Amino acid sequence: MLREVYEARRRALGPDHRDTLGSIANLGALLRSRGKLDEAEELQRAAMEIARRTLGDDHPETLSIVENTGVLLWTQGKYEQAEACFLEALDARRRLLGEKHPDTLASMCNTATILDMLGKADEAEALHREALESARRVLGDEHRITLTAINGLGSLLWGQDRLDEVEPLFAAALETKRRLLGDENRETLLSLFNMGALLDSQGRLDDAERHYLEALEGYRRVMGEDHPGTLHCLNNLGVLMAQVGRYDEAEDFYREALERRRRVLGSDHPDTLTTVGSLGAMYGSLGRHDEAAACYAEVIEGNRRAFGDDHQTTLNLIHSVGVSLWQAERFDEAEAHFREALEGQRRVLGVDHPMTQRSLDSMGTVLESRGRPEEAEVYYREAMEVARRLFGATHPDTLDSIGELAELLIAVGRFGEAEPLALECEAGNREQHGADAPETARATELLIDLYQGWHGAEPDAGHDASAAVWRDTLTGGAGAD
Repeated sequence: MLREVYEARRRALGPDHRDTLGSIANLGALLRSRGKLDEAEELQRAAMEIARRTLGDDHPETLSIVENTGVLLWTQGKYEQAEACFLEALDARRRLLGEKHPDTLASMCNTATILDMLGKADEAEALHREALESARRVLGDEHRITLTAINGLGSLLWGQDRLDEVEPLFAAALETKRRLLGDENRETLLSLFNMGALLDSQGRLDDAERHYLEALEGYRRVMGEDHPGTLHCLNNLGVLMAQVGRYDEAEDFYREALERRRRVLGSDHPDTLTTVGSLGAMYGSLGRHDEAAACYAEVIEGNRRAFGDDHQTTLNLIHSVGVSLWQAERFDEAEAHFREALEGQRRVLGVDHPMTQRSLDSMGTVLESRGRPEEAEVYYREAMEVARRLFGATHPDTLDSIGELAELLIAVGRFGEAEPLALECEAGNREQHGADAPETARATELLIDLYQGWHGAEPDAGHDASAAVWRDTLTGGAGAD
């Protein structure tokens, strides 16, 4: 019906008439609500061009269309294009309407949110706080824009793990929206989802599930099955169910979210790739490594197309695929993935970065699995030295690297070189975790293996006595000096 109205007005009034422009905007909104985002974008851009030409860049209606175009681009995952639209609308409204006008404050909220999504956290926080302070002063605590600003600031603080600051913001916003707008208003549903996600991150999983399910039911009824809010709820319920071991339910939620996101958003949209990656992580935890690797490979290719080969997210995903392939004993493919991740991380992040250190360690592991101990040793040693510089001598990651190198040296019979490393590993774990911790027990077992192997190579050197001392330590004796 809206398309027919648009076509009729276009024929009767011409493409540049105000009524035609209104019909374009209405039809674009309908297409967006039905998940036809590419068609909606085409119409939205046409409306923006007509408004600029007929009304001028600074006309209020033009600025509304520019802002709405930004919202659509944001929904599509086109964050940099969305940022340009939001900044244009905000700059014009500051100039024309002033800092305290509701339209200016709404633009501040949108711009701050997209800045946060683009990793510009300091700029985003300053703008969120400016919007919130002005909205409270001008519009009051219960105005829709004030509540939007509260949610935006809360989401940013949450991303920085400042959870003590987040919960009172989210709780107040949710209570106010329930009271003023009702339980099934879209703003209330957004606050329900945000509260569920916060509770999830705090480990309060029963409360989180309750909030997610209420939000999901509301989104389905009010906004429809394909609305982004519905899809976010489905994805997060999948994550939560996997956390609590309800894997069949988790897979059902993931698969529904994935099918709808592929259809509505496309295979390369960040939200679609997030669901594929979450499904892959669950498969990996269940030992379904081939399925996990297939999911991760899809995410890698999507990120390559979206961000390029050297983006940090792409490189981390390449490493994750390597882990799944290694667990599936597809060692040659795992090595190729670990090597690509490592080379990119050295280039982009530098050698003294935790992700680079992890990939060095993974290269050592896969080369050892392939029976190439000399090459593995090179990577294990570099991983250990980087860990010492990054984390310190007794950090768990450093102790793991020390133990892996010691284990390799024991396996190739270089017991004298392995001994100081194995002793350092045991002492560090004892200091870090305590005498009864599993990590300390594993380090003690490594020393027993060392001295038993050394005794086999040099039967008269007394290494069997050292093995006995550490065995006594492991079984609750007095311990070793």
